[in-house]
Amino acid sequence: MNKSLLLLCQEAKVEPLGLMHLAAVSEDEGWDTTIKPVDFNEGFYSEDVASDIIGFSLYTGIHKRAYQWMGRLREIGRRVIVGGPHASYFPKECAEHADVVVVGRGQEPLRQILSGNMKSKIICGNNTEPLSIPSRKGFYANYPDYKASPIKSMMASLGCPYKCSYCYNSMKRIFPHRSRDVGDLLVELEQLENLSQETQLIYFQDDVFGMDLTWLQEFAERWSFPYHAQTRIEFLDPQKESARKRIALLKKSGCTGLTVAIETANETVRKDVLGRTMTNEAFFRAFDWLSMRNFKVRTEQMLGLPTPDPLETDLDTLKMNVELRRETGLPTMAWASVFVPYKGTEIWRYCKEHGYYNGENDDAPASFFEKSVLNFSDDCKDRMKWLADNFHLLALIPNGHKVARQAVYNDMKDLASLTKYHLYDSELYGVKK
Repeated sequence: MNKSLLLLCQEAKVEPLGLMHLAAVSEDEGWDTTIKPVDFNEGFYSEDVASDIIGFSLYTGIHKRAYQWMGRLREIGRRVIVGGPHASYFPKECAEHADVVVVGRGQEPLRQILSGNMKSKIICGNNTEPLSIPSRKGFYANYPDYKASPIKSMMASLGCPYKCSYCYNSMKRIFPHRSRDVGDLLVELEQLENLSQETQLIYFQDDVFGMDLTWLQEFAERWSFPYHAQTRIEFLDPQKESARKRIALLKKSGCTGLTVAIETANETVRKDVLGRTMTNEAFFRAFDWLSMRNFKVRTEQMLGLPTPDPLETDLDTLKMNVELRRETGLPTMAWASVFVPYKGTEIWRYCKEHGYYNGENDDAPASFFEKSVLNFSDDCKDRMKWLADNFHLLALIPNGHKVARQAVYNDMKDLASLTKYHLYDSELYGVKK
């Protein structure tokens, strides 16, 4: 009988791609492998605890509850291993709760663990090893809703070369950027199409897709399946010849849309607090260029940044999205999260030094969409959360920032009526109130 490995992760709408890559490794080593999304905020998960090894994929925000699960499992004699972002940046902390901690990419460490050849409780990954083709079959059999989804996730590259202040890269770059072989991507796509004929679109989860033009040239020559990708505005500014070439290659290869982060409309905050130097003008130039070439675009922004007047900063960011859409036709969608100061990052230190935060991430939420943990008033946090929840709708309304301002400072309970009268008075009749 084969030994068994159970891999646990927090429930999410996006399939657990990283664990699928690891499942391919463990299955090659002869282990029966099960991936199980769970809600760590619920009671202790007791099924399948007979597995020989139980692994946790851990990120900050779920770590405290996951530690409780690990403790219960170890009490009943199960061997517990842990990896993921939180384990990679806080290995000594995680080592107090697990038998083995994986830092960085997990393929080679997992082989060592399964074979019993590890020489340390904390094992560092090999950043040069190519990714295995993910094992999806068992997971899709157990969770048919993921199989039926028309959108599937892939990774064309790993890591990010940038050090934004809110990212763990500002602490230490454990995951260097590296592109995958195009041939491997084609093999993965073929397997995926054979396994799930429902697949209509690939979402590349890379931090910076298509950064390497030489790689992108080969990709464009060999890939044709529709996809959406994430990148940075610096690589899309048509003032640069390289950006114009990149956009043409993206279009040729089947890219239907892009996700880019604005984060905040305040250029000073973006540069000095977030460590990102792009200008607002670059977004207008790039979106105009992309719109003319029929790309769809999603913007991302963080609300509740450590600024003296966070609501005004957030409303300015909404206004920028509204103006972009009015002038260029993009973004197609504007996505907003609520900022979390992750321990050890540059912005976490900034928040501590300037009195915005005094915690150690024990209060970090499990998602980006909860109330702020910064030292704002409860009233401010409530209004900020409302704005984040409705940002995607307000960005689509002509002059939606005006509706947002009225709602945020007056009545957050009746967005439908506020929008209706705004569209009548300001947009249809053109009168001022």
